[in-house]
Amino acid sequence: MSWKQTALVIDSVSTRRKDLERVLRRDGIEPVSAPTAEEAVERLSGKELALIAVVIEPNDTSNFACLARLRELPIGSQAALIVLTTGAGAALQRLTAMIRPLRVTGFLPLPLSAERFKVAVRRVVEVKRVPKRASKPTAATLTTMVEARMAYKRMVGQAPHERLRISADATMEQIREAYMRRMKRFHPTTVQELRARDDARLLRDIHDMLTQAFQAMRAAAPVANARQPTPPPPSVAKDHHQAQAARRFADAGDYRRALKLLKDVIQREPDNADYRYMWELYNGLKYLETGARVLARRRFEAAAAIAPEGSHRASHELAKLDAAEHRIRAASSSFFARGRTKL
Repeated sequence: MSWKQTALVIDSVSTRRKDLERVLRRDGIEPVSAPTAEEAVERLSGKELALIAVVIEPNDTSNFACLARLRELPIGSQAALIVLTTGAGAALQRLTAMIRPLRVTGFLPLPLSAERFKVAVRRVVEVKRVPKRASKPTAATLTTMVEARMAYKRMVGQAPHERLRISADATMEQIREAYMRRMKRFHPTTVQELRARDDARLLRDIHDMLTQAFQAMRAAAPVANARQPTPPPPSVAKDHHQAQAARRFADAGDYRRALKLLKDVIQREPDNADYRYMWELYNGLKYLETGARVLARRRFEAAAAIAPEGSHRASHELAKLDAAEHRIRAASSSFFARGRTKL
């Protein structure tokens, strides 16, 4: 990501405010801070917020009105709201009841360590992470690249049927099978450990040469064979292949790699409902895995609204979230009821 997400920090204590800013900057988030909510709104200058972190003392209600107005504006309506407070016990319960309409994502007690604040931020905001050092390619990857370099040298001067390794008078079905077989072997997405730009470019060049050979063979195929099924366009086949790979990663619980593959597919086919459903569903599962239930619910609701026929995973996840919240509310009501009985 070349852009930075923006976070709003509201705290009347300047030293603590600077400490919070420092934590946000380390995670690639641009902080905008002020001692009061009114001053903070003036400094935003139209920036859309990903996070609002505000310090509220139990008996201080000065920021409530401005925070409520900020939550109604487009720049703050979708932001996660974290409240930092010194309140505890009955004071915290009163504060929770007063601030509930502002859709609070979570509470953090003060004093607060930088590490705990960082963990809380990463649970509700998708921060920019430092890329990991590239791992060494596996033996299978090295073998594939050696074969790719040899295949490229041969293909440069070959005829279309020689590139596909079929006869010149092959039928349309044979042309299609040969094309898909060769594409599967040398498609860039089949080699997950690629790091060098030259290797990725080599596979893309082979992809283009095989596609050109297929198109030339299809144009020269007999008319009788033209009625037989033809492979989908290369871009569609590539998107389908990446979506299948993303589904395998998601089934294994690796939602980040699944979303990384889907991101390119969504950019090429933004109107494809199936890919958009997978994108929303896997984002929801990723947020749910990190404990960000509010963000997960938004993703599941978006996925359920466009779910293809027969796909109920998003609805099931929403039902599970509703059941969990119902249990929490029931447990809280029972706890407070017991407390009133004792009093």
